[in-house]
Amino acid sequence: MVKQESPEPTSEPTGVSVRGNEYGNPPLGAEVDALGVHEVKGLPAWVRWIDGLATASVVVGGAACLVMMLQVVADVVARTLWNQPLAGTLEMSQHWWMVTIVFTGLGYTQLRRENIRATLITEHLSPAWRRAADLGAGTLLGGFAVAMAYYGWLAAMESLKVRETVVAADLPIWPLAFLVPFGWAVLALQSVATIYETAIGVSRESHAEELI
Repeated sequence: MVKQESPEPTSEPTGVSVRGNEYGNPPLGAEVDALGVHEVKGLPAWVRWIDGLATASVVVGGAACLVMMLQVVADVVARTLWNQPLAGTLEMSQHWWMVTIVFTGLGYTQLRRENIRATLITEHLSPAWRRAADLGAGTLLGGFAVAMAYYGWLAAMESLKVRETVVAADLPIWPLAFLVPFGWAVLALQSVATIYETAIGVSRESHAEELI
């Protein structure tokens, strides 16, 4: 009678994958945090700091989304029941909450690897060339983000100089202008972290939609 041995349990959490095998290298250990980010163990402190900054930023964006939802609901209720809409709801949604939601999520999107990827060519490359392509894409993304952060900063300083407001609602919007360079700067930092992880042959699981 042949005794069949049961497979040994793996210590890696279910659903966690890293791209170490994609580059032909053994993967590092990984775990999933409370926000669903696949955190790769063994990375240096500066990479973890960038990851934490991107995560904290998106929490702020989530709070802004919640506030916007509550404000719009309150505006609809007040308009329907008492014919008294909340003043400035449209302007605040456009110039405060939407700006916060968009630009605080740029770095987190890269952290989660949720940017759209075109893999028509790269999926047929060898691991070494695939890594080179990813390094090139990460460098281009980081350079673009730095440029946008720079020009966003210039625009924010100009907005501060004139104390830019929405005239119709007398709503100051110049403080929110600084979220534009901040968001791009976080994306640039996250791109550097991505380049480092790619260079050592390890990256988090990609959640991106692929164009093939």
